[in-house]
Amino acid sequence: MKADTKIVKKKDGSRYSKMIKKGGFDIIAFLHQAIEEKSFWTILRLLLRTLCLGWSIPFGFILKKLDISNKKGKTKGFNFKNFGFHQMKAWGEGMIKIVRADVKVYFEQPLLPNKTYLFASNHTSPFDIAILSATIPYPSAYIANKEFTSFFVTDYWVKSLGGVMVDKKSRTGLVKAYKDILSALNRGNSLIIFPESVMSPDGLIKKFQKGGLSAAVSANAFIVPIYIYGATGVIKPGDMHINKNAHIEVYFCKPIEPSLLSEDDKGKIEQIVYDRLFEEEKKILQSKI
Repeated sequence: MKADTKIVKKKDGSRYSKMIKKGGFDIIAFLHQAIEEKSFWTILRLLLRTLCLGWSIPFGFILKKLDISNKKGKTKGFNFKNFGFHQMKAWGEGMIKIVRADVKVYFEQPLLPNKTYLFASNHTSPFDIAILSATIPYPSAYIANKEFTSFFVTDYWVKSLGGVMVDKKSRTGLVKAYKDILSALNRGNSLIIFPESVMSPDGLIKKFQKGGLSAAVSANAFIVPIYIYGATGVIKPGDMHINKNAHIEVYFCKPIEPSLLSEDDKGKIEQIVYDRLFEEEKKILQSKI
């Protein structure tokens, strides 16, 4: 199959989703561009590491089927959610190891294991997903673009961990996504969202889309703003050239508790989280001067 260079050569955050056609992930176009951009071997290692995550799917099902202790009531039994979380965490750590990135993590306030969180992160690089998977301390699932459902690893792990697929192309899809996010949070499933919806082309935080953060307010879930600095040092939006030995910093801001907000502030939750991340961004960038 000949790579569609008109699609894959446009370097912005939509480039990757355009490689995913209705027929599935266009691996030929993907590897073709990796060769052109001189990152073939690193891209191949990252892809194989991701496929290993996919191969753990049937293994998890086997463990779940073989586990009978829960039926007998003797133990808690096999926890597929925790299994999936640790697989995702190991995947993220493996991706970081492959690119030899130095990742520092900072918590403004300790997070508690028995709380439901909506982690809201800035988005500057496709590598953000690996970083968050490796650094978020408790089981969480992604709110992801539905376009990626044709790549079975993404589709399965988002759904199996309690995540939400968003169809951004229709009003109906957005309404359904809001209801799904609200339902997941009400069930106690922590979620991860990129409120900007797309990767920032210049690395600076952009306007948030409404929906996910409002659902967290309705579910009374703690909102944790996260600022990632340096992910573009590994790979920029729309690029396929991988840089090694990047320095990355991840800042977990103090959780926002919706029950403590006024009714007026609840209606401005997107602006409140945006302002918090904007201030974090300004502080970090000034410290690098």
